[in-house]
Amino acid sequence: MKNFIALILLILAGCSSTKVLRNTSTDPATRVFVYGGTVSPGDVAQIQKALTLNGRSKFVVVDRGPGWEAAIREQDRQFRPGNDFERFSDAERLAHLGKMTGAAGVIVPSSSCWQAQSLFFGEYRKYCRQTLSFVNALDGRVEYSVEGENSVPWAIGRDPDWDQVTNALMENFPKEFNRPPVLEPLASHMLESEERAKRVRALNRAPATSEDQRQKDFDTLRRSAEEMKEGSTDENH
Repeated sequence: MKNFIALILLILAGCSSTKVLRNTSTDPATRVFVYGGTVSPGDVAQIQKALTLNGRSKFVVVDRGPGWEAAIREQDRQFRPGNDFERFSDAERLAHLGKMTGAAGVIVPSSSCWQAQSLFFGEYRKYCRQTLSFVNALDGRVEYSVEGENSVPWAIGRDPDWDQVTNALMENFPKEFNRPPVLEPLASHMLESEERAKRVRALNRAPATSEDQRQKDFDTLRRSAEEMKEGSTDENH
């Protein structure tokens, strides 16, 4: 019976693995930051603005620029040794900070620009070929890239906005992903853990009894756990 239930779990896991939607609740890689080592701080700010505009973003955008550095300094002022009080140790402080600002996805921008004269109006314009690559930091894969070419009058003295390319990045984000299959030993372990948890919960919900009865209940629970462990060992052999 136990093997049959484990098989059902495997089948269900296999069926559900092909229809898992990628969003901020199911995929940690949707928590991203924009890498600033290849473009200017102004370009990073433009990409962050386009990613978060009107709540259309499919990502949770984490800052890795001046905002990040300001958060670190503020944490140091409040929680590091030498202040009047210390709420966290260094390790705990960094753990809290990592939970707030950790990211599992990296958006890597690159831009190549040149000057050219417009054929129709004769004005000089600055053309830029802009590329955004989405890197999954969990395994280092470049999942996909988008590219666009934009221009502004040369006299403006700045690069074109990144809105068009950023919108393309969000539109091309894969809607689904495949979860890794649940192997049979893991499914058996999950089933045994659930059965053991049910027994413990039932024991905790039982009314208070004499010390002898409590000891009998404990012995029964221990024997059941040992039997389940022996059964699992026999099946593996």
